[in-house]
Amino acid sequence: MWGPSMVGFGCERHTTTLGTNEWFVVGFSPRKAALTIYGIHNGYAAPDPLLAELGSHTTGRSSST
Repeated sequence: MWGPSMVGFGCERHTTTLGTNEWFVVGFSPRKAALTIYGIHNGYAAPDPLLAELGSHTTGRSSST
């Protein structure tokens, strides 16, 4: 468990301007509005073509500051 509502698998260190933290490699959070899946990836890579097979979904990303 990573907090009260997130399940994560694996562990990687990530360094940002705020310091170094450990975070999961892939995880999910069952939320009221939707199931949220998290994954750490290279923001410069092309999207995986398998995402099209998920059906209706949205994607997003956050920036490390």
